[in-house]
Amino acid sequence: MGNCCCKGAKEDISTKAVVYSVDPPSQPAQDVTPLNPYVHQPPPSASKAVPNHYVALYDYETAVDSLPFRKFDEFQIIDFTTTDWFLARKLTDNTEGFVPASYIAEFGSLKTYPWYFEVLSRKDAGVMLNKSVDGSYLVRPSETKPGCFSLSVKVPEMSKQTDDPNKKPNSIKHYIIRHSKENNTFFIRQQMPFKSIAELLEFFKSNKDQLGYQLTEAAKPLSSLPDLVVKTWEIDPKDIQLGAELGHGAFGMVYRGTLKGQTQVAIKTFKPGTMDTEAFLEEADLMKKLRHKNILSLLAIQTKAEPIMIITELMGNGALLDYVRKPATKQILKVKDQIDMAAQCADGMAYLEISGFIHRDLAARNVLVNESRQCKIADFGLSKLDEEYTASNTTRFPVKWTAPEAALYGNYSIKSDVWSFGVLLYEIITFGRVPYPGKNNKEVLDMLETEARMEKPNNCPDAYYGLMMTCHKQDPNDRPTFETLKFQLEDYFFGTTDREYQ
Repeated sequence: MGNCCCKGAKEDISTKAVVYSVDPPSQPAQDVTPLNPYVHQPPPSASKAVPNHYVALYDYETAVDSLPFRKFDEFQIIDFTTTDWFLARKLTDNTEGFVPASYIAEFGSLKTYPWYFEVLSRKDAGVMLNKSVDGSYLVRPSETKPGCFSLSVKVPEMSKQTDDPNKKPNSIKHYIIRHSKENNTFFIRQQMPFKSIAELLEFFKSNKDQLGYQLTEAAKPLSSLPDLVVKTWEIDPKDIQLGAELGHGAFGMVYRGTLKGQTQVAIKTFKPGTMDTEAFLEEADLMKKLRHKNILSLLAIQTKAEPIMIITELMGNGALLDYVRKPATKQILKVKDQIDMAAQCADGMAYLEISGFIHRDLAARNVLVNESRQCKIADFGLSKLDEEYTASNTTRFPVKWTAPEAALYGNYSIKSDVWSFGVLLYEIITFGRVPYPGKNNKEVLDMLETEARMEKPNNCPDAYYGLMMTCHKQDPNDRPTFETLKFQLEDYFFGTTDREYQ
């Protein structure tokens, strides 16, 4: 950021700040006071008289009891019925119906800009930009500076310069965009404030001298589908093209595929007769209710023809268990990376915890990993919406991942999920070793009855093993919450010596 100068200013920035005003494309600034510092000036079509004014971010084809619309359609929200669905009136024709909340945004807000990504890590920003053209950019909330934003840019080849000839130039640069509450301006350098983030970006798109290169276009998202929650998303079988097999199980197969000829997805199919439609829809309905960055997202279902299918986002690195077992993974993963993956799993489970769900089959085989090493909890076929669930005598369960009260008495709760998480921690730190090495299921059950525990794995930090053991307290009430586990893993390195985790 130190290379930002101010050659385009008409006044001396050393003595007086200049507020740059550049109209964003197709959105001339209006004399409207924003509702908050992150809501920009609305375009001319905006009406001050319309309360709860929202705009469509994507095209949406109709589902049962919902309202079809096209990108840029405008609505008045009549009733914020749930967090997932709003009852809306389309302003062009006054038709009413339910619209998915993740497909719309408050009129004039940051979400309406193609360069803004509300939920995106620095790591994922790099993956996205590396697949875009030079000069591509995006804006996201800053991970290190709460209340600020990050401008991430793919630096053109000619601009990749470094003073150290032995140091490889970085192809992605990140700039902090700060907000001044005093005069409601945004800036990378305090001497160059702008009325909005959109105006800041337009200035750097037009002035090459400021960064040493020009911004070109908004980065292309990795998926053309948003994170959608729907009541019914029944897809026509002809819209699904099956590709390579990704895995298989007792109920059916999982394939890589394409949805509507453009979006890469994962397709879970079920063998005829292995699951009735009602049970299938129960799993799909459960997934529709769960929306979190560390929970696998449902995109569509198909029940019109055999085999019935669940269509989800594609996770390029597959199951966490398979991923950590790969020789190439073992070469690149450090303890800090393993702890980061564990923290992500804890974050997803903390979301299940506050949502009132228990998973009942938490294990590395049921966690998926994408190309940027983002982990997502998956496989909710055994999940229940109960504080505690008692299994029948005929229920089959994975003994080595199951808490004593669940294995011996069939009592499942979120605290039995915490026990399973302790086993997941073992799988992560050992690069996918089978827990309780050398012991069969009967021997493991005998251990649980005598309160014996797994020994600390080789090369496992003491603090990490201690966390595993808190998950394996005999009394479920003594085990931590997933929220606590998340915080402990995220803060793991505070007070830990370098030697312990290098």
